[in-house]
Amino acid sequence: MWTDAPFEKDQTVALELGGTRKRYNAGLARTVQLGKGPKKLFDTASAVGEGLEAVLETVTPGVTTGEVHRAWQAVLDQHGLVKESRIGLWH
Repeated sequence: MWTDAPFEKDQTVALELGGTRKRYNAGLARTVQLGKGPKKLFDTASAVGEGLEAVLETVTPGVTTGEVHRAWQAVLDQHGLVKESRIGLWH
């Protein structure tokens, strides 16, 4: 929900930024935890970090994007996470 309300203690904040250059659009989304949060959030963040490591280890000359995706997906599967949309992961 978009709001101009002040941030609160222990709030989970989803930030979404966008930029355009010569008609090329790029989005950037990040989640920030302001203090204590649910264990599931931190477990998901850890899994995403692990997935990013798998992706970075896989991206080499000659590798296909499908192989990179499979490396990412294997980590999500290990953690029981599902990515069905542009932003967000679900257990």
